[in-house]
Amino acid sequence: MIMKMIIAFILLFTPAVISLAAEGVKFVGELPAPGEYSLFAGGGWDGNWYVGYTQKWVAVLPPVDTQGYERAFAGACLGRAKTLGQMREVIKIMAEEEELSVPELPERPGRIKIGVSNSIDNIPSGSLLAATDEIPLEGSPVEAWRDVGGSRWFFTEIDINDISSAAENLVFLFRNDRFLDTTAVAPILAAGIGSGEDENTYIIKDNGEKSVIRYFKPAIAIKLVEADSPEPFIEISEFKRHPHIAAAHSVITDVRGENITRVWLEIDDGSGWRKTGHPQQNPPYDLIFENSHLNPGNYKIRAAAGNWWENVSYSQEIELTID
Repeated sequence: MIMKMIIAFILLFTPAVISLAAEGVKFVGELPAPGEYSLFAGGGWDGNWYVGYTQKWVAVLPPVDTQGYERAFAGACLGRAKTLGQMREVIKIMAEEEELSVPELPERPGRIKIGVSNSIDNIPSGSLLAATDEIPLEGSPVEAWRDVGGSRWFFTEIDINDISSAAENLVFLFRNDRFLDTTAVAPILAAGIGSGEDENTYIIKDNGEKSVIRYFKPAIAIKLVEADSPEPFIEISEFKRHPHIAAAHSVITDVRGENITRVWLEIDDGSGWRKTGHPQQNPPYDLIFENSHLNPGNYKIRAAAGNWWENVSYSQEIELTID
């Protein structure tokens, strides 16, 4: 009787724990809950768990019954991204050591891809999961940066028909940038603690060699979502020049809804909307919009909010002229 009362008390006063099991969502990973993957990507020892061309990750997940679900997503929990300046410096040093020409990095390097296959020998072309400038930064012992610390889940929609209910589902996580292939330049994949007996995680090297990972489990998962799922609400309540940062605006947002996972800004210069800056994961969802890198002209700004059901809503549009 006393034990039942204790359990009832815990359930009554821990709504955050209950909300992790959001209705209408099926999470399928090597560990049962997304919050269990707290190793490597948030700080401390990185385990050499970088995501790169010479280190493709493969998580072997069980068959998944998709009946009753409308959408499917593949995802991974990532952190410890490096800035473009850090990447350029490391690449320069590596090239000089090997007496090679220094490659020119694009403005958004390190685009990580994910895909599902039915065989470890059939590497999928994959879909874009995240760009480096969306992932929480690792930080620097000598420089002060924003958007540092922690890790977060990224998901991208895949064809639900690619998910097998009869055979194992192999989820591949990788990137095609040959020159971004060490922990010094690459983001880190999060991990959780599992059994040393399982052989459900593999690393594939660029020469095709496969190695088994035991004990630690990669934060790679499939998520299924039902058709009838809640939408977030977001609007920009204040958009004003930042009092201390030149060429920047403070963006105050009003965000409502269950299980909000991230809020971010988007910009349109007439050629379509694109993300800008790092997303905000925790309330209050207030952001900084920097425009020092933009050319003079007319722009539109909006905020977006996403939830655990992978539904996204957008705020009203703010017009901005940069002289």
